[in-house]
Amino acid sequence: MKTFNSLATLLSAILIILAGCKKDKTEAALNSAPLLKSISRTSNGIVNRFTVSYDIEGRLESVANAGDTEGIWLSYDLQGNIEKLEELKEGVRKVYTIRYENNLPSTGKVEQFTNGEFDFFFDLVYTVENQRVTRIVKKYFGMTQISSTINYEGNNVKKIENHVHLSPVPTFISYVYGEKRSALSSKPIKYILDPDGISSILFSENEILSETRDMLGSTNDQEISRSYSYNSLGFPVSCAETSSNSASNYTFIYQ
Repeated sequence: MKTFNSLATLLSAILIILAGCKKDKTEAALNSAPLLKSISRTSNGIVNRFTVSYDIEGRLESVANAGDTEGIWLSYDLQGNIEKLEELKEGVRKVYTIRYENNLPSTGKVEQFTNGEFDFFFDLVYTVENQRVTRIVKKYFGMTQISSTINYEGNNVKKIENHVHLSPVPTFISYVYGEKRSALSSKPIKYILDPDGISSILFSENEILSETRDMLGSTNDQEISRSYSYNSLGFPVSCAETSSNSASNYTFIYQ
């Protein structure tokens, strides 16, 4: 996106200048956008408040509730790359550790724990094309177990398709987006680092209107829909979420 004569050189220079202007405008917009401070979720009359934290460099560090019993945590290496992505939900903890080559995700490991007890691990191999992760392979002692492809639409993740070894039918997660902003899009992460949908909401620019999770066995399938109200900058201030087995309301507070 973003190569012998003088005319070609001039055109290249113009494109570089225009790309630089676009980048400056994008960075300026992000710098002026509000930072998310907290999220409150109300389900079945129970309110759960999540605090959004940033490190000294202003990078997203965590979105977690008061008791750290549910949330997402990120840590960074010296080059500013995410070296650990961790999610805890309903007693299940997933820990992704990522290694980089030339600041691009290369290999890694995912470990899963349930109520503190170790379940399993997979080694990870990342494929990066045009500065985006397009494939993540989970291996167990060198044997491919799950191969996941990530498809994009603009600055959003459109679909994650997971091909499980010896299973003829892939599972997938797909998203439909609106035209306004995601609550966390002021500090987006650079790469999709997992095939489970953890980093999708941290990466994507626009708000997710609906989400489909087609898993092994139809009893695990999920259809989630969301409707929002927004502030004057196009960031959500509230969200009503419904699925086949639950309903929740969210409130977003910004700094």
